[in-house]
Amino acid sequence: MPHDVEPRAGLEVRLPQPRRLTGITRFTGPLTEIVQALVEIDAAHLLRPSDTTWFVADLRHDEGDLVARLEDPHPDPAVSIDDALVPVRALLDGLIHLRQWPAVPRLFMPSTVRRVARLASPQHGLRRVGAVGSAGSWPAPVELCEAIRVNADAAARRKTMINGAVVGVLSGAYEIVAGSMLKTRLRDLVDGELVEGFVPQRLAEQLRDAWQHPVVMTGAISRNAVGQAIRIDAHSVEVLLDQYSIPADVGAATAGLTGVGGRR
Repeated sequence: MPHDVEPRAGLEVRLPQPRRLTGITRFTGPLTEIVQALVEIDAAHLLRPSDTTWFVADLRHDEGDLVARLEDPHPDPAVSIDDALVPVRALLDGLIHLRQWPAVPRLFMPSTVRRVARLASPQHGLRRVGAVGSAGSWPAPVELCEAIRVNADAAARRKTMINGAVVGVLSGAYEIVAGSMLKTRLRDLVDGELVEGFVPQRLAEQLRDAWQHPVVMTGAISRNAVGQAIRIDAHSVEVLLDQYSIPADVGAATAGLTGVGGRR
């Protein structure tokens, strides 16, 4: 890109260059993980699949590192920069959060946290990420460190499993996994945190009818070490007329259904 052209707002990713020849996936792998993390965060924010396509807009060498700038080359002119870059801000805020706590950050799926754990591992060798070309106040570039890797790994790992229910908005189109299961996501109605849902294929019609509606999903809930619900292996899905019409048989346990509030 010519130096006299103002760069679009985006994300700058810094990777250390190896001292000997290496495969191309040494660079494309981490970039793909970063892009997938941005897509997952954007989908969580929008409550629908993300339609943003991220491209490598610039690639350069700097002090022994390979530096890539990721941008959306066709931003919607009706959307402000701040709104368009919610995924970038959330990613940086989430990395800062994971540097301190083993908890899933805002707008992160457990799968997003697992991506961060891989990116912060020595095998991937991602050094730093930061916002570029944006106006306003943004977090400083974040160094990927061992503390982030350890906390991300703990945040996405099951510590306990117990039968129960999650009340949330079904916000993700499902995909088939493990041959006979459907994977989707719920946004918790209490504080907006995200839970991965795994549902038998026999409930595919209920999932289609329930998309973007409040539901009660009942099954085995996996929680991490700080008590966040990160996954439910469900055996039933019930659509609610509104977020307050919680079935009587769920009862007073509603306050502890997802167990994710106030643990930061």
